[in-house]
Amino acid sequence: MKKIKVGILPTSHLFENDDPYQDQYSFINGYSKKISENGGVPVGILLNDNELDYASLEMCDAFLLCGGNKIQPYAFKTINYAIKQNKPLLGICLGMQTIGVYSYLENKLIKKELPLEYENIIKEYEEIKQQKIYFLEHIENHYKSDVTRNNYEQNKHNITFNKQSILNDIYKSNKLSVLSMHSYKIAKLGDNVMIGATDDNKITESIEYKNKDLFILGVQWHPELEDEHNTLFAKLINEAKKRL
Repeated sequence: MKKIKVGILPTSHLFENDDPYQDQYSFINGYSKKISENGGVPVGILLNDNELDYASLEMCDAFLLCGGNKIQPYAFKTINYAIKQNKPLLGICLGMQTIGVYSYLENKLIKKELPLEYENIIKEYEEIKQQKIYFLEHIENHYKSDVTRNNYEQNKHNITFNKQSILNDIYKSNKLSVLSMHSYKIAKLGDNVMIGATDDNKITESIEYKNKDLFILGVQWHPELEDEHNTLFAKLINEAKKRL
């Protein structure tokens, strides 16, 4: 059987100053390392002025939306494609928040009886932003310090899984201590997703699509830095194998 190609979306750094050589897309080694360790082939998806070509998505069997500092339209395009083509997708940190925002936009389009097309998602997103409606909320003191190779443990906190969540099956447990580095939480979700995990303060730590024919899962923590989360990446790859 062929190896599963997992498309990794980059963090975008474009047009931040007048130096054209500072226009860059970046990838964190930990994401591609976990894909490789669990039998997949990491494929970095590159863009053109932040525009994503569908041909890049068609090459991939599954997708990984990584952390970052800004929700990008090309991430919505990838989620939309993954749902339509039934290709597994895992979102991490900002990637999870992006799935949450997408689900809310999707829900709005369904209520308006509009087609769930990428162009409609973007239009709805811009209209809601103009109304000063916020998809995310800031939270204070959620993690203690900048993460280094030596301080993972002090940035961990406990989370509890929803009994209906796929996470129970992935981790063979209903609780987990996770490495967390986010300062925002999801404020709005669509009816099409469920909360898969929360921390002790009831902050959402995972979401997933209710439609069990899909594998669209987001986690707020950072599984790419610890071996105990290999099962999560293995699940992404195995779900893609089922769909070949």
